[in-house]
Amino acid sequence: MNPKNPQAPGRSPAKAISSLKREIARREVVEQALLESRNRQLQLRRVARQALSRQEKERLEISRRLQEEIAQTLAGINFHLAAIQTEMPGAGPAVKNRIHHAKRLVENSVRSVQRFALDLRPTLLDDLGLIPALRTYLKAFGKRYRRPVNFTAAAEVEDLTSARRTALFRVAQAALAHLAGQERSGVAALKLERSSGEICMTISDQGPPPAGKRRRPTELVSMRERAEMVGGTFRFESTPGAGTTIEACMPVGRARCTALRAKKKYALLLRAQSGC
Repeated sequence: MNPKNPQAPGRSPAKAISSLKREIARREVVEQALLESRNRQLQLRRVARQALSRQEKERLEISRRLQEEIAQTLAGINFHLAAIQTEMPGAGPAVKNRIHHAKRLVENSVRSVQRFALDLRPTLLDDLGLIPALRTYLKAFGKRYRRPVNFTAAAEVEDLTSARRTALFRVAQAALAHLAGQERSGVAALKLERSSGEICMTISDQGPPPAGKRRRPTELVSMRERAEMVGGTFRFESTPGAGTTIEACMPVGRARCTALRAKKKYALLLRAQSGC
């Protein structure tokens, strides 16, 4: 130690001050760069949120048109084919076979249009709520991929805002697409439960993934973004030999009037179907 400068051995106070200033300036540059990076991320998320909102509106419009215009037109064609078949009792086997074949083609087209509309955005999600929309989607999913999914849901799910219910539906779609086509021996399940001020959706598959199946990172990024952009959280866990668990949780906000109306509509629909 230099007895003349016990505080800075081996160098003058001027050099120490200059070095300190450079370090402060360097840290200020780093902090400014971090701040700009955070601002850019916020702007990108804001733009992405607006884009997703526009996309959902466009999907809803296309879905409604598919069901209200194209599907109804095809159903009308099928009705006329059935009438022609009835009004031609003396027609030969060849004509009857042609009419029968045309009816089958129209019926398949109607189912395809309904499936496309359901993938785009089910009108049930806006008209009745998340639970009926998921129940209908899971039924179609089970038929398409021969993968039945056990479904349980708490009624409080409909208290979520429209944006959060939409986010949960999209996460469920992406999660099921991730599991689709995988031959597993375990049971797939989707649960919607309320826990400590939030609604959690858990999608689990107990069977191990088949050999050679790779997880696509874009699927996980999409699900995580969907959840986090509306204030939720996302968790993915896959253990070899134990299965896959995908979880998305949303804080429960103030119930909207649309959610309450959806509950009433759904109750009336169930009552009508049961004949009460």
